[in-house]
Amino acid sequence: RTLLHNPEVLILDEPANGLDPRARIEMREIILRLSDMGKTIIVTSHILPELSRICNVVAMITQGKLRAFGSLDQIMRDIRQRRTFEVQLVDPEQLTAASTAVRQGLEEDERGSVAESAAEGMVRFQTSRTDRDLVGLLARLVDQRVGVAQFREVPTDLEDAFLSVTRAT
Repeated sequence: RTLLHNPEVLILDEPANGLDPRARIEMREIILRLSDMGKTIIVTSHILPELSRICNVVAMITQGKLRAFGSLDQIMRDIRQRRTFEVQLVDPEQLTAASTAVRQGLEEDERGSVAESAAEGMVRFQTSRTDRDLVGLLARLVDQRVGVAQFREVPTDLEDAFLSVTRAT
């Protein structure tokens, strides 16, 4: 019924609420098709991973105040001051050397974020450093002959961003 009169704007409140996984996928496809047709769609939902798949602009409102607004990428950058990175090692026995090299490449206040996972052969850390600075950190690992299988940023999701916004209020 909502679509019969071909509206330019749709306001959907919790459209996926109570739907099984297949119906959620179908609902997402319908919303994306409508968007491709030029429709403006406003969606409210508490299923944040679902929203991140369909939204190009996000507004976060808590306690009646707009806390964040913009593209998903912009909100993630603005909210998350520090990004999380993982260094996957070729040889887990190099964990201590890798951890030491990472700590040396970080600012003093970031060094406490370095965590090792022997089971995964991985070092994780948080930093506010730029990509250009991180090139130097990766070079330090390579210079110290640490076998790096992967050096990657752990993506922040919409739920992380929302929790960050609501913690600040």
